[in-house]
Amino acid sequence: MNRDIRIFVPTTPGGLRTLLEAGALPGPLVVHYSDLPTSEFGADEIEQAEFDALYDAAATSTQLLVETDGPEVRVVIAARSAPGSPQLRDDGESIIDGLPVGAVDAIHIDETSARRDVAGLVATVRGGAEPTEAQYVAVESRTLLWHDRGELAAIVTDLA
Repeated sequence: MNRDIRIFVPTTPGGLRTLLEAGALPGPLVVHYSDLPTSEFGADEIEQAEFDALYDAAATSTQLLVETDGPEVRVVIAARSAPGSPQLRDDGESIIDGLPVGAVDAIHIDETSARRDVAGLVATVRGGAEPTEAQYVAVESRTLLWHDRGELAAIVTDLA
């Protein structure tokens, strides 16, 4: 990739705290993105592809929540990658080396009313059971709220 693109970095509330306190998230970080060329696709198609990448990242955030302690709130950071990044690994995942806070465009988090659904799904998986289709649908149908990078400190405080 020879140009910067919008990437969606799945993380957790703990990851946001690290971003705030350290000024960066250390890598490697898995990212989701769409690299549709603007010369070949219309604005609506590109917007839909980025929306899909955002929700793929939200699903990965849910997986990260299963593996960590803390509030069960999906977090996705929207950012611009540097030229030549992300890199495709042999396992098919795309990664970046790290994410400085200055590269962050926006932070997407679960709305308060979604947190019960997310917590229920995470608890089911932590308990060793397979979530039901209804649990998946309940979480996947939830909207992630957009926040400006300048709200990072307030978000971290709110999620503590």
